Amino acid sequence: MKCYRGTAHQIVLQEKVDALADWTRSTPGACQTGRLIGTDNPDRLGWETVFGHLEEDGVFGMRMIPAADVPAVEARLEARDCRFDTWDVFQAEAPVIRSTLAQLDLALPPGFVPLDRSLRQEARTIGRVQDFLVENGIAPFSGAMLAGLHGRSALTVILTPDGDIAATAYAYFPHNRHSPHSACAWGGLVAVAPSHRGRRLGLIVNAMMLLEAVDDLGAASVHELVSTSNEASRRMVWRCGLVHHPELVSGVATRGSGRFTT
Repeated sequence: MKCYRGTAHQIVLQEKVDALADWTRSTPGACQTGRLIGTDNPDRLGWETVFGHLEEDGVFGMRMIPAADVPAVEARLEARDCRFDTWDVFQAEAPVIRSTLAQLDLALPPGFVPLDRSLRQEARTIGRVQDFLVENGIAPFSGAMLAGLHGRSALTVILTPDGDIAATAYAYFPHNRHSPHSACAWGGLVAVAPSHRGRRLGLIVNAMMLLEAVDDLGAASVHELVSTSNEASRRMVWRCGLVHHPELVSGVATRGSGRFTT
């Protein structure tokens, strides 16, 4: 499925993610970071590989890096005129997620319904979701990623009574079989239409995504990435049972001094 949205640079990166999907699934140290080529072990992947992609793309994803390794990672990057911006890792095991969410009221407002799962891989649905993410300031994944063509995933969408998209979330498995995190899913792409905020839809769609990740996809655990300054998202993931794991960080290496934004 060749379906892309976003800026010209974002689309080029999405196309590369699709083109190298098999490489990412099979290469020790490689990691499917969604929007970018990436790693969860740069030493194992090889730093020349990291810098090769950085030179070509300007950005490179890094997931679940031990916090103790960050100074060495930053030093390597700074020596090549690159920077490393990080996000905190919030994670929980499947039993904790289930027990926490069982205590929450996850009823949707009257007339709001989940998207029928049978429609998730339709090109029209994927395009609508990508457009919705762009409209809400979130760089989308490629259509193939969202449709689950690169591996198990859970595209969660809540529709308004009129059939418009009110909220989204998404889960998939970033880490390949060579990684100690192979059974851990990532959750994100949480967005709520401005006209429907204040109805707890962000919490509900995030919870729906987490439950599908553990109950249907078989994730042993799920993690989400949140910036230090995003208090609303930190409260939301905490309410869903995820807790900050300070021993791990995720982020993006960027060529030059400017911070990468999605």
